[in-house]
Amino acid sequence: MRRYKLDNGKYVAPAVAEEALMGHRCVTYAVMYGLGKPHSVAVIAPDFEALKTALPGAPHGNAAALCRDPAVQALYDAELPAWLEKRGVKKLDQPKRFLVVPEPFSPDNNLLTLKMSIRKPNVVKRYQAELDALYEK
Repeated sequence: MRRYKLDNGKYVAPAVAEEALMGHRCVTYAVMYGLGKPHSVAVIAPDFEALKTALPGAPHGNAAALCRDPAVQALYDAELPAWLEKRGVKKLDQPKRFLVVPEPFSPDNNLLTLKMSIRKPNVVKRYQAELDALYEK
């Protein structure tokens, strides 16, 4: 996805924000979504080791439980907007909400190519229902 158009007619260039997000210590992969929506959201595949360090009290035994922990969502909601702002990502190009997923991206689950590039359409398709639910909150 090169650019996509929000429902207000503005275009978003997701690559800049995705690259900036993946520079954060607690993010392994990020994919933006928002075609025809009021704002952008992002799928975040976390760096679980960094999350364990950042949130020592969080449930560390199960990736799914860790991703559902409110402290994890609060960490991303608090840190990522400021992180993007510092890196010069325009407000319009920043996601408003984050979907934290427990499944690591890999070629085996078809979310990465063999060259380790993200298969964005596959990520969006896999998490479409959860992404759409982010707009209902």
